[in-house]
Amino acid sequence: MVSPEVDEVDRRLIRCLLDSPRASYADLARSTGIGETTARRRVEALISSGIITPAVIPDVRRLGFRALALVGVNVDLNHLYEVAETIRDFEEVTSLHLTMGRYDLMMTITAPNLEDLTRFLVEKVAPLPGIRDTESHVSSRALKLLRDWRLPAEEGPMAAQDEPAHNAVE
Repeated sequence: MVSPEVDEVDRRLIRCLLDSPRASYADLARSTGIGETTARRRVEALISSGIITPAVIPDVRRLGFRALALVGVNVDLNHLYEVAETIRDFEEVTSLHLTMGRYDLMMTITAPNLEDLTRFLVEKVAPLPGIRDTESHVSSRALKLLRDWRLPAEEGPMAAQDEPAHNAVE
C-alpha cells in the first residue's frame, strides 16, 4: 500500500527523478506541471521523510567485481539478529534481507573473482556462531536491478484494495 503522505504529484516527481536523477527543480516543475518552488519543497520533503534517497549506484562489474552471488543463509534463530548485524557490515555484502521461507537471510555479495567469493563465504560467513548452512547462486549476468525499476503509474501495487486477496494456500 502506498504511504498516505505520498500523493499523485509526489509520485510524478519520483517517476521523473527515476528517469532523470540529475533533473533540476525547473525541469521537474515543467515535467509535472507544478511550480519550481513546489517541486523543490516536495522533493526535499520526500528526502527528509526517507521515502526517497539520493544515491550513487555503481556498476560493480565495471568496477572490477567479476563475481556476484545471491546467497541464502540458514541460521539458528536464536542467533539470527546477531548474525544479520555482523553480515550487514561486511564490505562484500551489497544487500541483506531477513526472509521467510527456505532461507532466514538472503544476501547479495560482490567480489573481484570466484576465489575471493569462496574465501569470503568460508572464512567470514561460515565461522559465525549460529550459521547452519548457505547456498550460493552465482550471477552470470544481471538482467534488472533496483536502479532499473520504475514506479508504476497506478495508485500503487494494491490499487484494487477493496477486492479480497487470493491465496494460493487456504
